Amino acid sequence: MFIRRGTFRGPFCLISAGSAGAFLGFALWVSYTAFVLNDAGILKENGLLENVQVIILALACLVYIVPIPLEKRTDKLILLFCSLLCLSFMLRELDVEYFAAVPDILKLAGSGIGKRLILGAGFISIFVYASLDFSYYKNAVVGFLCTISGRLLVFACIFLLLGAYFDKHESIPYQVYYEEMSEYCGYFFIYLSAISIVAGSMTSRVSRH
Repeated sequence: MFIRRGTFRGPFCLISAGSAGAFLGFALWVSYTAFVLNDAGILKENGLLENVQVIILALACLVYIVPIPLEKRTDKLILLFCSLLCLSFMLRELDVEYFAAVPDILKLAGSGIGKRLILGAGFISIFVYASLDFSYYKNAVVGFLCTISGRLLVFACIFLLLGAYFDKHESIPYQVYYEEMSEYCGYFFIYLSAISIVAGSMTSRVSRH
């Protein structure tokens, strides 16, 4: 197999259960704040919900990156793509140009043309490298999509597409809530995908011993 399979046993079960509890608790609190307390500020741009989304993406990005230099694995390019994808979502959610404490060089790199150049160069480099052995990486991607990690990413994609739909239809009642919560769910599934890869690697090492 090109991709180590994730597992719902052991570490992944414990981490995902705890994360799911925190995820649902925060989602309920956001819903209570927005609808019962009638405080829509929690849904605004750069508000608390978006900041939590960025934290989830940052964790997922780090978790995807960790196995790359530490292990001998054949799916490193896929992990690198997933981490870059997390970074692109983070920069989409963060308007770094409006943060006074952020150095100008980071504002330039994290917004506008700088952001597009960096992300574009990263994704193009990955696709060019993969094209050098297209058959191998095609099979690797198909194999990845058959794992728990890949399926979780598919679920994430569904929620993000749903969020994009709500973003384009402002006439829908509570449109901002549905958009932000769809994205929140999508990012959480990305996080679960990341930890399932690491937990699967941990389980494989334990079983070998």
